Amino acid sequence: MSSVWKELGAESIIKSFEYHRRRRQSPPKRLCNELLAVMLPYVGMSEVFQRALDAAEFGDETELNRLAARGTWASFLDGYCMGKPIEEYSYANRYILAIEAALMEPVRWIERGDFAEAARTLVRADLTRPLISAEMSFALAAVTSKQRFGCVQWAITLETALSHLAAWSASSDGDVIHESVRDITPFLEDEAGRPRAPGPQFYRLLIRATKKRSMGALVKYLSECEGLRVGIDVQTLKRWSTGKTLPDQGLVKLIVKKCCPEQEERILNMHWVMRYLTLLAHVSETLLVGITTHSSVPGAQEVFAPWPVFPFGCDGFLAWCQMRYPFWYQYHQGRVAAEADIPTAACRTLAT
Repeated sequence: MSSVWKELGAESIIKSFEYHRRRRQSPPKRLCNELLAVMLPYVGMSEVFQRALDAAEFGDETELNRLAARGTWASFLDGYCMGKPIEEYSYANRYILAIEAALMEPVRWIERGDFAEAARTLVRADLTRPLISAEMSFALAAVTSKQRFGCVQWAITLETALSHLAAWSASSDGDVIHESVRDITPFLEDEAGRPRAPGPQFYRLLIRATKKRSMGALVKYLSECEGLRVGIDVQTLKRWSTGKTLPDQGLVKLIVKKCCPEQEERILNMHWVMRYLTLLAHVSETLLVGITTHSSVPGAQEVFAPWPVFPFGCDGFLAWCQMRYPFWYQYHQGRVAAEADIPTAACRTLAT
């Protein structure tokens, strides 16, 4: 978030707010006005904060505390959706809001240091129960401090991220159901059913879309296109095909516009998915490297649980994707088909 405020030129304002918060002081009126000036007026949030700050100035901090308690996703979607009512959010956005609302109680138990009750709360709730395996629940219940919470926290985060991705994919607005512009199945395995890394898989999808027989044929075709200012060579394509570098979005757009403009939406969606899955894999693998390094330390198995096994007993990131994505896709497809309103109802506490 600090980088966002920095980009808006308001980093010093936020630091000043943090200074007063640490000292349990009310921020001065001038500082509040500077923050309100940064907020986008058409979202309507500046007026909401203005009323809350005005009330707090006269001793009533009820509304200000309510705003402070809002989740990160709720606050982000206020801006992203430009103040639209929750009913107009996409299914995937309503789902992640509902998850955030459902996690509020477990988080409160974690803040109190009662990790066992946090685990029980997660398992009891219909919305969060599918996110947590028995091993993850046991690992959470056994945590003894926030310092030891990180490993199981990432396992739950990872499962939630894949579920959210499946929610986005299953609720595609495309009219052609059998060829959704958001179908991420190509990233899970190759034609023979073998798991493959997202980067090389995206390259194969891109090449098939261009209908060029080889790297050389694609490079030759692009070199003959009029108005092409950026050159693409075979070496770049080779790095993409092996996963040494991720395909650059600008170059991908250029290739699509010249070779298969009718598939632009799907290809760019898949480019985003490729980067998203690559990020999840990178964080997970970095965590595993650290776990391996300290595996001989006494008590390491308990501290790092449920790792080094991926959620739901999978032995690697790609195997986990292959196993859990179909489950989540069917889960969300069923809700979308039934026009389930559970996410809308569950997240109202974040909006009121």
